[in-house]
Amino acid sequence: MEMKLKKNGWAQISGAFITQPAHRLSHELTVAAVCFAIGLTSSRATIFGGLAPFGVAAVAAAEKKEALFVLLGAACGTFLPGGPAYPARYLAAMAAALIFHLLSAGLGSHHPIVIPLCASTAAGLTGLALLIANGLQPHDAALYFIEMVICGCSAFFLSKALPLFREPSKLWNLSKRDLINLLISICILLLAFEPLKVYQTSIGQIAGILVILIAANFGGSGAGCAAGASVGLILSLGEPNTAPLLAGFAFGGLIAGFFSPLGRFGNVMAFFCADLAAGINLGANTNMLPITIASACSSILFLLIPETLLCRASILFISLRERRSTRSSEEVRLSQAAVALRNASQTISNVGDRLATIQQENPFDCLCSDASRYTCAHCGMRHYCWETASKDTKDALRSLTNTLLQTGIINRQDVPSHFTGRCCQLGDLLSVLNRSYAEFAARSAAQRQIWELRRMLSGQWDILASFLDELSGKARIQETDLSSDPVRSALAVCGLSAAQAACRLDDKGRMSVEARLESIPQTAINQTELTAELSAACGRNLEGPFMTRASGNTVLRFRQKPTFRISYGQTSLCKDGERLCGDAASVCQLNGQALLLLSDGMGTGGAAAVNAGVTLDIAVKLLQAGFGTKAALQAINSALMLKADESFSTLDLAQIDLYTGETDLFKAGAPPTYLRRHGHTDRISPRSLPLGIVSDINASHTKLHLSCDDLLVIVSDGAIAEDDAWLIHYITESADDSMDIFSKHLAEAAKERRSDGHEDDITVLAARLEHA
Repeated sequence: MEMKLKKNGWAQISGAFITQPAHRLSHELTVAAVCFAIGLTSSRATIFGGLAPFGVAAVAAAEKKEALFVLLGAACGTFLPGGPAYPARYLAAMAAALIFHLLSAGLGSHHPIVIPLCASTAAGLTGLALLIANGLQPHDAALYFIEMVICGCSAFFLSKALPLFREPSKLWNLSKRDLINLLISICILLLAFEPLKVYQTSIGQIAGILVILIAANFGGSGAGCAAGASVGLILSLGEPNTAPLLAGFAFGGLIAGFFSPLGRFGNVMAFFCADLAAGINLGANTNMLPITIASACSSILFLLIPETLLCRASILFISLRERRSTRSSEEVRLSQAAVALRNASQTISNVGDRLATIQQENPFDCLCSDASRYTCAHCGMRHYCWETASKDTKDALRSLTNTLLQTGIINRQDVPSHFTGRCCQLGDLLSVLNRSYAEFAARSAAQRQIWELRRMLSGQWDILASFLDELSGKARIQETDLSSDPVRSALAVCGLSAAQAACRLDDKGRMSVEARLESIPQTAINQTELTAELSAACGRNLEGPFMTRASGNTVLRFRQKPTFRISYGQTSLCKDGERLCGDAASVCQLNGQALLLLSDGMGTGGAAAVNAGVTLDIAVKLLQAGFGTKAALQAINSALMLKADESFSTLDLAQIDLYTGETDLFKAGAPPTYLRRHGHTDRISPRSLPLGIVSDINASHTKLHLSCDDLLVIVSDGAIAEDDAWLIHYITESADDSMDIFSKHLAEAAKERRSDGHEDDITVLAARLEHA
């Protein structure tokens, strides 16, 4: 990915992302192979001397698109030598379970009981058929009934665990219930290896004890006991004679968890002694040697596993050790400051409104006062005009006042006829009235400007309060601090030592990693190797590093790689005769979000280019600083209104969450935006005012959900003449794979179609969502 670093430190994508179909194909093949292996392994697990319900359970638990691979694996495992006693019966049960599952899914049934019911019904029906064919024997009927129950229970556990096998990133932050489901599912798979023995020692038992030691080491006594009980119970189904000895696994896991703070060696010794003691007590008449050898082999393997590899298993148990960090004190201070600023803003606004009411002048009163003071004060008709004929005089002045309010100046033709013949100083009176009204208009304009500035000051305080609210909200967000051991181990593998390391999950479950190195590396850091090692250690696909050096410290930051990326293109065409384009567009990426911005300044040429540039620059800087979109729009609106010249601009802002495809589309006076999906193009055209016109900005907000290959097209109003039907048709039918070519062709087509005689700048910004 080609990246350019802007002066403000924000990474701006400079071109379209390159697709990686080979990567997606590799992922799909991996998932298919994992599903096949799960089907093969589960079908090889037998109980009670030949019953194999787990392959049927795995087929029923698989999702629709993966069920075929699980079925193929289970079928192969069923017919391999050493499989169940009646392979044809289990193949029929698998097919029946798959059919039942697909039918229930087609009916829209998603209740948790559906999958166990499908699996147990398939196993029960085929078992009943076999029971009838061989004669109704009570012992066989009891076995088939128990098998049916075990099949249903196993399907439930496998249905919860299979998504974790498909997407290892979900292994982070497991709940206790999910952990138990995963442990039981792993034990079911280990049951297939229990018959494999080396010198009377079962491979399945060695692997099971290894699982117990890992669980006790990272999850403590609770996880160790749960793992021991799961392993002991399920492995005892395969070899009932060892059930008393295997029961000691739960006690061994419990004790090993208590001693986990002593390290791996203390963990191993505690388990070995506890399991040995339980075995002696529970299995006096049973041969303990094979299980003792299995415990010794598992202990040796556990001690020999490299630390970097063992740390990767810790992701399963992080939820048992997590701690929530909240910045309550900072949140309270920021919230209090925001409230104080809002109160001050309200006070300024209330005082201004009160003063405006008190100080507001009446033009009629002003004109009457000045006429009486300057023209009529020494006139012989004063007593008659203002006492005897007061009503007639005031009616004449009221008529002249209305004329002044409409035209701004009066002359003899505007004076009522009944007043013209009576006033002996009409010329002086008209001069005084015109001068008095001009002074009144000037005072009113100055007062309005003062009121406007007061209102803007109040608005600025509101904007500051909004900013503090945004920061308070971010301080309120809970983050989960995870173990830093995998981070330190991965750095050590790459020859780096961390003075401080942190691994966190945000409120949406997305991971970020930060490490401050003890010293500045003398050689260049292999970023690809480091990112791959951290991704493997943390169980998430990370991207980075984002490196900063300050005060002798080197800080490396990584974040979870998004699910999607965007391929985009933008084209701007100036109005004929203009050197500068009055539109501005930008595409940026920040913290897993893609931001598409397009602004159209008022008019064309340099002034419009300045307005559009100011709008985009403020928006980018505020969003980079972590402020919300609404607060940023308020700040832009205020900045445009404070400019000396009358100016405004439109703004399109699309915020695309590259993890989920959720999109927030904000519009301030902008033309329609177009969304193409599934061969159809929709027009998104909410109404709103441009920025810089009124103080209370109310931009429209539309929520969208984008999927892979959806195309979002944002245009300036120059691209739309009288009708956009041709534009919708062009977007729908376009076969341009390159977004640069698509935007260029669309802008040129729009320029050719301008037939209304009003040329304008044209900008097209097109972005398509793709798999990362």
